[in-house]
Amino acid sequence: MTKIEVNGALLAYDEVKTGCTLAWGGAVEAFGVIPDLVCLAKSIGAGLPCGAIGGITDAMGMIERGDLDQVGTFNGNPLTMAAMKVNLTEVLTKDAYEEFDRINAGFERVNDVIDAYKLPASMKLLGAKGSVDWRAEPIHEYRDLWEIDDRVPQLAWLWQLNRGVFKSPGSKWESWTTSIAHTDEDVARYVDNFESFAEAITG
Repeated sequence: MTKIEVNGALLAYDEVKTGCTLAWGGAVEAFGVIPDLVCLAKSIGAGLPCGAIGGITDAMGMIERGDLDQVGTFNGNPLTMAAMKVNLTEVLTKDAYEEFDRINAGFERVNDVIDAYKLPASMKLLGAKGSVDWRAEPIHEYRDLWEIDDRVPQLAWLWQLNRGVFKSPGSKWESWTTSIAHTDEDVARYVDNFESFAEAITG
């Protein structure tokens, strides 16, 4: 793990999307960089509305001393606390991430489809997260998104939806979050749909 210090500024990780999904320890574990503050959300609570924050003593000490108020709608909510406890101790165990890796192996066929049909796209996989980026070069920063023709990922989303796969709609790239409940057949359905879509748009 690497600790980064820049002119006394605090490094904060917004892990609302990545906490417990990229790895057991979120982006902190996946990228090996230790932030001063981290924010987590519903992935730690099995999808229920919840969140958590953590940080170094200097940062969290402001709350402990009462210098800074930390408030929230669901603070200490019994239902979300119970769900988080079960999710983090019984569901998202370290073994679960081996299952995510196994599931991701099934998605690798997407790369073969991209190559075979010469699609301007690339795939990313890490933990429970995956995406197909409809851009010839991989996305490295948000400015890269503006080069993507929205119509292609929108059509890809609709293609999958009409063939039994529901993903998050309305973005410039295809993204998904897998679950330990997903099967090899579920992955194969997505990949088969992706191949039929590739055939349709290149034909």
